[in-house]
Amino acid sequence: MSFKKSLSGIKVRHCKNTAGATVEILPVPDIVVLPMQQHMGTPCDVKVSVGDEVKVGQIVGDSASFVSAPIHASVSGKVIRIEDYVSPMGIASKAVVIESDKKQERDPNIAPPVINGYNDFLKAVRASGLVGLGGAGFPTHVKLKPRGRVDTLVINAAECEPYITSDHHIAMMELDFLHSGITEIKKYLDISRVIVGVEDNKPDLITALEDYFSYNDSVTVKKLRSKYPQGAEKVLVYETTGRIIAEGMLPADVGVVVMNINSICFMARYLQNGVPLVKRTLTIDGGAIANPKVVTVPLGTPYKDLFDFCGGFKSEPRKIIMGGPMMGITVYDFNSPVLKNNNAVLVFDQAQIDGFEESACIRCGRCVRACPFNLMPAALEKARIAEDLDELRNLKVNLCMECGCCSYVCPAKRNLVTSNKMAKKLLREKGGLK
Repeated sequence: MSFKKSLSGIKVRHCKNTAGATVEILPVPDIVVLPMQQHMGTPCDVKVSVGDEVKVGQIVGDSASFVSAPIHASVSGKVIRIEDYVSPMGIASKAVVIESDKKQERDPNIAPPVINGYNDFLKAVRASGLVGLGGAGFPTHVKLKPRGRVDTLVINAAECEPYITSDHHIAMMELDFLHSGITEIKKYLDISRVIVGVEDNKPDLITALEDYFSYNDSVTVKKLRSKYPQGAEKVLVYETTGRIIAEGMLPADVGVVVMNINSICFMARYLQNGVPLVKRTLTIDGGAIANPKVVTVPLGTPYKDLFDFCGGFKSEPRKIIMGGPMMGITVYDFNSPVLKNNNAVLVFDQAQIDGFEESACIRCGRCVRACPFNLMPAALEKARIAEDLDELRNLKVNLCMECGCCSYVCPAKRNLVTSNKMAKKLLREKGGLK
């Protein structure tokens, strides 16, 4: 992999319409749907039965696998169904459906974890149910058990996707928790350096962080140019430390742990109060939404409840996206539930999705210039169509982080990022993934 001296990427409209909003609390929904696969890794097994009464924070799903994270009830009430569920990513699992009694009574077993060392710390993080809240959904306790020695914690506060502002809000409200979380990670991972990466379109957050950590020489606030995809893991590590994560490597292989700023704040809260991950703060926006908001909701809340809370639609909804417009996943059902790694729900109208019909490649090279990793998306598409596995490997398709820059700049509207996803799937199926 080769990096340019500075990030390539693209300029996108920020559309941070809710940056100045106040975070609002959604009323407790009538039902929540809790899929057993809300993380990368092994899905959870259902730990409750139909008819069971449950409390907030009670485990309803768990797995013996290390690469997994337990699922907790986000409302108190009764389990009314255990059903098959297919995620927007096409992953099938079971889901626990709970009818809320609106009381929000907590599990009486909830208590701050007792930590006497590194292993207790990892067990506590796993018990919290925490996964990467920036969107990837990787179990956090796995990330905090890196292979090899790490010396740097990079905190992702870039929030480079258009529209999304939830991390910005959480960070501004929870600086004390951020500090506490940083302290715990430094202590148990023996990390000496912390870098918080923030795009320069958030001057209030940059100022707040610089002021708060002005006394602390081990914490550096790195102002990043507002150029997508600054928040992508490999890009963020390069922009903050100058270290390159090569093909097949993880951040830990270059001595770095990367965590989302919201994840660190939640971890600190859990270590203090023992309340597991049962709610999310997310951005509700898009051209069809009547009143865009930043809302804290119980996990498993159906999307239709979010839309009703935002005043419904001001124009006909034509596309629902879980996440941001660049890397988000299209959702086809208003009853889709809020998941752990769901940081935004966007609803676009016809005006926002017009003009995206594919035509022939004109060989302009814009996709190459836009790619942060210097990949050749048009050539990769050609190799994928020909099922040329050797060429896909030679062109480094597995380096593609699916940021969407190539598709965004393509004048022919080629869906190049989808083609790269299909190419990587082809390599896995043909046994050529290395």
